[in-house]
Amino acid sequence: MRLTGDHVAVGAMGVTGLGGFVLPTGLADAGPWALLVSVVAFIFYGVFRGWIVPKPHYDTLLERALAAEAALNKVTETNGVQADTILKSTAVGDTVIRVMGAIQDAREKTASEPIGGPQ
Repeated sequence: MRLTGDHVAVGAMGVTGLGGFVLPTGLADAGPWALLVSVVAFIFYGVFRGWIVPKPHYDTLLERALAAEAALNKVTETNGVQADTILKSTAVGDTVIRVMGAIQDAREKTASEPIGGPQ
């Protein structure tokens, strides 16, 4: 390590790879192109991981989410109306069953009596 001016510069030897290509081992060894490539690679990686969402894609997703929420609200409202209708139909059905049962009981009672009436 050596001191230069008011900052500390770290000097490190690179690791030699295939074909004599030197890989930098520290950030101080990386040049501007390496930093640019690293930043661009990080941005692409962030986009693919979902950390960074492009505005047009975000707008499309937001529109789809709002449309799905509106459709869900409409379905919920329709289900409520159908539940009320079924409840009313059930009440009407119960009333019809009782009325028909009373008519059937009256008919059976009338059929069991003699023709001239009770004697």
